[in-house]
Amino acid sequence: MKRDRYNILIYKGETFGLQSELKDANGLPIDLTGATITSQCRDKSTNAILFSFSCSLSATPTDGKFFLGLTAAASSALTPQKNASYDVKISWSNGTVKKYLSGDVQIIDTITP
Repeated sequence: MKRDRYNILIYKGETFGLQSELKDANGLPIDLTGATITSQCRDKSTNAILFSFSCSLSATPTDGKFFLGLTAAASSALTPQKNASYDVKISWSNGTVKKYLSGDVQIIDTITP
């Protein structure tokens, strides 16, 4: 499984969503049946948790797709900053745990509340 790095922008007060797909070395989807996806965003300087993404598998977990989300209400409560990072942890029912996706997070203020 390839570990990807993907930086994201979150606009304060907007709904955020990201779909990702896991593929094996042959380019085939990785079966996520029975897997649990978790993801947090942390301040790089203090390691404090800023928020957790809502995480879900697609309706067909054999397609390797999962979704990260943040509601508009949750993003409204965030403080704009550039010094944050996130990762995605996947735990399979057989006990295997991998961190697949990570990157920097920039939270951007908006003009209209």
